[in-house]
Amino acid sequence: MRSELNVNGLAVTKEGQGPRILFLHGIGSSRVAFRHQLTGLSPYFTCYAPDAPGYGDSKDFDALDDIDAYAAIYESLIDGEDISALVGVSFGGVVASRIAIRGNVQLDALVLADSSRGSGVNDVRAQAMRERSNLLLMQGANSFARQRAHRLVSPSASKHLIQQVEETMSKAIRMPGYGQATRAMAATDHGPLLSKIHTPTLIVVGGEDAVCPPAESRHLHKLIPNSLYQEIPGAGHLANQERPTDFNYLLKSFLTENLGSTIQSGGQKT
Repeated sequence: MRSELNVNGLAVTKEGQGPRILFLHGIGSSRVAFRHQLTGLSPYFTCYAPDAPGYGDSKDFDALDDIDAYAAIYESLIDGEDISALVGVSFGGVVASRIAIRGNVQLDALVLADSSRGSGVNDVRAQAMRERSNLLLMQGANSFARQRAHRLVSPSASKHLIQQVEETMSKAIRMPGYGQATRAMAATDHGPLLSKIHTPTLIVVGGEDAVCPPAESRHLHKLIPNSLYQEIPGAGHLANQERPTDFNYLLKSFLTENLGSTIQSGGQKT
């Protein structure tokens, strides 16, 4: 059964049974982006998909200009709902990494999909990320989404998928939330900190991701101990939407392996 929750100002879709998984979306998206994961994985896991602070149906938050502020908000949700694992796509993966690095909550599994160390790895990437909020202000959400959507999928993606990505983005992003997220990303370089992650980690990336290319995911794999690397051929940056069957198979296999004791105990941490 699917339900819509409001948890401390976050709009959250909840569906399923079993171990509890939190899905964190990308910087130009919303919880709607996980429609295929909630449908495909809810027979096995209890799936939570929130709109990020200042996105979609979630409220605007003050003082969200660093990645730790996002981590703290989600840590409260993880504690309150007894969540066992994180799945983060792109920006959501950077936030999920930060939560694992901080070590304030117990996690049994971590999935970083089409993600990165953050945009603060060099000045060029950081400046490009900061400039996105100015583009949103100048162009408006509809035009901004129209110009970006096709970059997030592979060249072979269907027009229908591109339209879905565009619609999701245009409905989700607004100021100040988008600006806060871009500044947080621009200030983040997790490279020196990733060795602190000791949670079993799956790193998955679309083979044709032009935003966070496979080389970046391989770098995450190199830096995170006890991590597994998987590549989905033919998928772009939004592999979970473009190749949902392949993506869900990798998630289910990895999460089942690492949450086995939780599955046997009916969804609660043991």
